[in-house]
Amino acid sequence: MIKDYILIVVFSIIPTVVKINSVENQSIIKHYLLSSFTLTGILAFITDTYNFSIIGELILNITLILLVIFQVVSEEQDITSVKAFCNFCLFILLLFTITHSFLELIKDLDSRDTFLILLDYFSDFIFWTLNIPLLFAWQYIGQFDVMENFLSTKKTARSLFKHFIELFFKKIKYSSLSFDKHIITNIQIGGLGKRCYLITVNNSFQKKDINTMLLLFKIGSVDACIYRKNHVPKVLPYKIEIIDAEKRNTINSWVIPNIDDDFSELIY
Repeated sequence: MIKDYILIVVFSIIPTVVKINSVENQSIIKHYLLSSFTLTGILAFITDTYNFSIIGELILNITLILLVIFQVVSEEQDITSVKAFCNFCLFILLLFTITHSFLELIKDLDSRDTFLILLDYFSDFIFWTLNIPLLFAWQYIGQFDVMENFLSTKKTARSLFKHFIELFFKKIKYSSLSFDKHIITNIQIGGLGKRCYLITVNNSFQKKDINTMLLLFKIGSVDACIYRKNHVPKVLPYKIEIIDAEKRNTINSWVIPNIDDDFSELIY
């Protein structure tokens, strides 16, 4: 279990932490968490856990490599008979491997504690779940790490942590808030680091909806479907401006405090 956890941390969790640089990448975490419960995930677990002996694995891998080489060559040379034979052999090998693994699983169920088998199966899910706080924190800390480069205040580890904690509690505090999504007619993003939102609303808006919308966009708590519908990324912004679609006047706006003077013209 310790070995598996180290492997998952080194080869899965750390690379994922590096990739997570926007709020939209929450889908990456969901993918890894749910992958174990797909048919492919179940088959992968069984075939990885109940494989052949070392000699059997060597023979199987060499055979697979040769078949794939012959298949590629036959496709390039357009030799249909060889290609069909290689596909048939690959299918038989796959079927043989899955059957062997299932038979070994059945034997193991008779001789081993079922709880240990289930623990092996759920180990990936458990390890990922234990690291969710790290992944959740990093998707925002990574953004603050970029954003603070354009502020007049000095960026430190303490400031990054402080901003994250403030954001975390705001997300909890305002988690019950919502607004009428139908008043939004368009969302554009641009400006400094493509983190300035220009939101257009129709004339049916209420003042309460505008204030709530502004607040939720500031803390990245707007439903992801709104971003997808308007084809803009879900990021923590430097600026939010909400305008009336008919009058084209600004209804409300917000700008991140302490923006550096050298970059202010890229926001206003």
